[in-house]
This record gives sequence, C-alpha cells and structure tokens, in this order.
Amino acid sequence: MTSSGQRIEWSRLLIEGGVIVASILLAFAIDAWWENRQERRAEGNQLLSIASELESNAKQIREKLDVLEVADAAAKQFISWTGPEPQLVGEEKFSETFRNMYSLGSFALLRGASEMYLAGNGVDLTRHHDMRDAIADWYAAGDELERQYAWLREAHATLGSYLLDTVPRLSFERSHPLLGDLEVSRFPFDQSNVLSDPRFESRVSLYLIRLRFVQILATDLVESQAELLVHVRLAAES
Repeated sequence: MTSSGQRIEWSRLLIEGGVIVASILLAFAIDAWWENRQERRAEGNQLLSIASELESNAKQIREKLDVLEVADAAAKQFISWTGPEPQLVGEEKFSETFRNMYSLGSFALLRGASEMYLAGNGVDLTRHHDMRDAIADWYAAGDELERQYAWLREAHATLGSYLLDTVPRLSFERSHPLLGDLEVSRFPFDQSNVLSDPRFESRVSLYLIRLRFVQILATDLVESQAELLVHVRLAAES
C-alpha cells in the first residue's frame, strides 16, 4: 500500500522491468552480433586482397624464373667458351649471349595487403591463427628470396664492372637503342681476350651460383603459394 492507499502492483513492475532489461540485453547482443559480422566481412575482404596479392606474386615469380632460365643457359654457354685457348665466338654471338645472361631486372614481392592483415588492422587476431602463421611463413621465405636476389644483383654488378674496365663498351653495346646515333667505337673489341681471362670465368661462375640459389628458392615459393592460396580463399568464405 502507498500513503494514498493505492496498492503497488509488484508483479506488473517486475514484468515491465524484466522487459526493459531484456530489451537492453537484446540490443547489446544485436550490436555485438552486427559488429562481429562486420569484422568478419572486413577480414574476408582482407583475405580476398591477400589472395589477389599472392596470385600476383606467383605470376611475377614465374615470369622471373623464365628470365633466370635464359640467363642460366647463357652463363653456362660462356663458361663452355672460356679457357686458355678459348672457343672462337663472333662478336654478335658474344654480345647476344651476354645480354641474355645479364638482363635480369629487379625483383620485390607485393606485401601491402598481407602486412596489414598480419598487423591485425581491423580484424580479430584470435581467428584463423594457423593460417596467419602460414602467411607469415610464406613471406619469411619471400624475404630470403629477396636477399638471395640482392646477392645475385651484387654478382651482376661485379660482372658489369669487369666488362666496363676491360671492353670498349661503345663497341659492345652499339646495338643499344639509346646509342643508335653514335658511330661505332674505333677501339678494337677482341672477345677472345675476355674468354681467356680466368677473372671473367670466376665472375660468371659466381653469377651462375647466385642464379641457381634464386631459382631454387623461387621454385619452392611458387609451389607453396598454391597450397596457401587454397587456405586463404577458404578462410575468406568462412
């Protein structure tokens, strides 16, 4: 009873209070569900970006392997020509083979989407833990490939420096499109001098070793990419 004589309807108040509490809890639950759904959608989009990045990296590696295969064959050819009594090789053949051996270009993996995901930007770090480790391991192997490629580029530079000091490059590179307006060098270019020099053989041998280290790592990375890509796509759909 209240002071005015009216009876308090406790049961109705309890029911109404329970409804209010349940509504609040339901609202929290809906908000949590929606937030979780949005996080999963964001993670799925990130994983799809990683899948695309992995495909691009694999394509780049396969294209680089084709270039390295040509360079490997050219380096072997040079080694077969060298010696105290070198094989007679025409200037045009020498220049063509050297360009095939020397034309490597640069190399670097795409990493933006993967680095964002591994850093946990906008995703639940507790989900797909094993797959996150697999992505990190793949890029760790990619780090080693990039290191080996950097060492290959050092051997590449050493070989280039040798020729710069021993060969009249204007004659050697006269087919270069940027030098088309220049006359042929008046200095003689005797390729047998290069092929009979043990220093040249040593530099080509080191270059070939570096080429093959890179080819082994690149081949392994492409093969492991295929399996990783399947896991990433499955995770994106989950």
